[in-house]
Amino acid sequence: MISFALDEETLRLLQQLAGQWRVSQAEVVRRSVRLAVEQDRTNTSLLRERLGSYQEAGHLSSDEADGFLGRIAAERADWGRGNDSP
Repeated sequence: MISFALDEETLRLLQQLAGQWRVSQAEVVRRSVRLAVEQDRTNTSLLRERLGSYQEAGHLSSDEADGFLGRIAAERADWGRGNDSP
């Protein structure tokens, strides 16, 4: 069991989806989290592919690519801590 606070707009949207999908609010959250993880993985894979193509074309060194991926990972870690960085 877990509890958390939602702003009014998010709660309204959660309730709206639960009604449309005819599932519980908890199921809406479960589906939404799974979708977010899937999209994040897809975005990460696409980013890696693009970096690889850019690197193969000679526009980016391995060190530059590694540094970029490290910065992206750090920014994403900050998101989970509620920092202001998007």
